Amino acid sequence: MKQVIGHRGAAGLGLENSKTAIKQALAHGASSIEIDVRQSQDKRLVLCHDADLQRMTGDLRKVADLDWAELKELMLLDGSRFLLLEDALKLVGATPLIIEVKDDESAETLLVVLDKFPDAQITIASFKRSFLTSLREMRPSLPLYVLEHTDSIDGIQFAKRHKLQGIGLNFWLLSPVGYNRAKKAELGIYVYTVNSPFLAWFLQKLYPLATICTDHPERFK
Repeated sequence: MKQVIGHRGAAGLGLENSKTAIKQALAHGASSIEIDVRQSQDKRLVLCHDADLQRMTGDLRKVADLDWAELKELMLLDGSRFLLLEDALKLVGATPLIIEVKDDESAETLLVVLDKFPDAQITIASFKRSFLTSLREMRPSLPLYVLEHTDSIDGIQFAKRHKLQGIGLNFWLLSPVGYNRAKKAELGIYVYTVNSPFLAWFLQKLYPLATICTDHPERFK
């Protein structure tokens, strides 16, 4: 396949959003890498999908309740440590990075980090629509994708209305009607999380402009 996004790095080959997962995605030729970030209590952007730390560390506390000094001392289940967004940007280098932002209130923090990496190829994605509208006003040139897992048409209309660059969908939401509307609006589309090569082949036959986001980029070489 021409375009494959490594989901949470390569979550099928290493602990999601970890250094190992990102390196595996790079090693297996992912054309882009997607990660999740949450803001710590002292406004650092930490790679973590969930609000709490249980799946990553076994700790029940939340990212938002801890400072980076506390978070960086926690050991992840694979024996590694949490990464900051800055660490991920250094790891991926010239590979395009999709940053899924989980917090409403982190736009300013995000832009401070991104300004340190002016040559990075960045796309911001989020389910948080108020965050996306704020970020669009603050940085009009930044590529933005709205994420949607219930209503693709509503997501497409939001993207058009706020002049976003694209939409990310659960793969089962992709339909001929939604695909054609997104195509007509010149929106980029990626679908998650597709781990079956047959399903990926089927989706690309029906929707050739949609990019696959997968935990297993090694299956799509």
